[in-house]
Amino acid sequence: MTIRTVGALTATGVVSFLLLKLIAAVTAPLVGMFFSFMALALKVGLVVGVAYFLYRMFRRRQEEEIVA
Repeated sequence: MTIRTVGALTATGVVSFLLLKLIAAVTAPLVGMFFSFMALALKVGLVVGVAYFLYRMFRRRQEEEIVA
């Protein structure tokens, strides 16, 4: 291997490393935003589920009191 080949290989490695760091810097916040939106959707779903459960539970009690 000549010094020119080693230099080209080194330059390719440095450029690849910098591009990898750039891609990681761009995608890390996007992944964080994705997980925060998923957590928000889960929280909203849980609140809606509990509200629906309570609505059904109290509605059944009212129907039983009307019948009785």
